[in-house]
Amino acid sequence: MKLNLKDISKIKSKKDLNKYDLDKPIFLENYLFHYLILFDNLKALKLMKFPVYKTDVNNYNGFHLAAYNELYNILEYLIKDYPDYIYNVNSSYNNFLHYLDPTTEFYLKILKNKSIDKNIILYNLNNNNLSCLDLLFEFGSYKNIMEVIKLGIDINNFEGQPSFFLI
Repeated sequence: MKLNLKDISKIKSKKDLNKYDLDKPIFLENYLFHYLILFDNLKALKLMKFPVYKTDVNNYNGFHLAAYNELYNILEYLIKDYPDYIYNVNSSYNNFLHYLDPTTEFYLKILKNKSIDKNIILYNLNNNNLSCLDLLFEFGSYKNIMEVIKLGIDINNFEGQPSFFLI
């Protein structure tokens, strides 16, 4: 099948989706849903369930791809409609929070989301032994760091307690 990115970006119906194999990569290791995310085509993503846990050629699943590209509306949709895959990590052991900018309001929104287990998502170590808390403390905003304290997230579980808490 010849890949036409313009056609993919304009998918609006199930009939349009049926032109593609949803369970196999359509180009290299990329699945249709990867392109729908990149094109910010939430309407098409809502038409049916996709294997969003599968990674693309860059080792990103649907959550990672939406977070990395700051497509917050799609990430919200994925969190709501695919809750079983929130904690999935790629081969580098990154979860989607590793790809979010820790200075944003959306990052804060994730921290406040009651349906997400903060202990799993924040303490997850990637291949570089960095947790999402490491990234938050190194690059995050003061507001977001203070929110971690207000939310009562147990920083005692955090190995190598950041100097921010030793003051």
